[in-house]
Amino acid sequence: MAQKLRVSRWVRVGMSAPSARQLTACAIAGLALLTAAGRPSADARGQAACAVPAGARVVVRTSKVVVYTKRIHLRAAPYAGRGTIACAKRYGHPYLLNQRDSYYDEGFARLKPGSVVASGTVVGSVQQPGCGACDTTTDLLSVRELRYGHVLYHAPRHQTIGSTGEDDTVRAFVLKPNGSSALIYARRSVEQAMYPPRYGPATYALYAETTRGEKLLATSTRLDPKSLRLSPDGGTISWTDAGEPHSARLS
Repeated sequence: MAQKLRVSRWVRVGMSAPSARQLTACAIAGLALLTAAGRPSADARGQAACAVPAGARVVVRTSKVVVYTKRIHLRAAPYAGRGTIACAKRYGHPYLLNQRDSYYDEGFARLKPGSVVASGTVVGSVQQPGCGACDTTTDLLSVRELRYGHVLYHAPRHQTIGSTGEDDTVRAFVLKPNGSSALIYARRSVEQAMYPPRYGPATYALYAETTRGEKLLATSTRLDPKSLRLSPDGGTISWTDAGEPHSARLS
C-alpha cells in the first residue's frame, strides 16, 4: 500500500518554506508594529499638551503653534490676571509670553492687543512694561522660541522704560521662523502730560533685529508703518517712506 505523502502548503503555491531566522524577523517586526500602535507619536503627544483649556480664548493658531489667553495666578502675585500662552505642537510645552513685571498686581506685563505673531515655532509679542511714576508709554518687542521657552531678544535694544517726555511705541513688525524680525518704532514728544495727553509729531525708526544684534535701516517722519512687509521667501523686507518704496535684506 502506497504511503500517502503530506504536501506542504508552501510547496503547493510554489514557495520555499521560511527559515527560522525569517520567522524570528517577522515576529519582531510584528511586535514592533503592535508596540508603536499602542504608543502615541511625538506629534500626537505634543498636540495633546497644546490642547486649549476650557475658558481660554485662542488668539493665534497655525499648523505649528497655538496661542491663547487664560486666567492664571502666579504663585508670588497677589492677584490673578489674564496671561497669553503659546505652545508649539512639535514640542508640547506651553509658555507664558508675558514678561515678569512686579509693578502689576498680576506679576506680569501686559501685551498690546492683537500684537502676537507666530512664525514657525517662534512667537513675537509687544509687551507694555509697567512704570508707576511714568507719564509715557514704552513698548518693546519680545521674541521667544517655543522649544525651550527662551526669550531670544527684546527690541529695540536701547529703549529706556518710561523715558521722560517721550512716548515710544511699536507700530508694526514682521517675524521670520529663525527669530529675525524688523520693526517700526514711533517716538513722540509729550507736549502735555495731563489728561488728556497731547503729543507732538511722530518720528519713525525701522530696525532689523537678529540674534546677533540690531541695525537701524531708516528713520523718518513719513515712514508708513502699514507698509512694512516680509517677502514670501523671508529674505527681504519692504516699506514706503513718503510714498517711495524701499527694501532691504533680512538675514
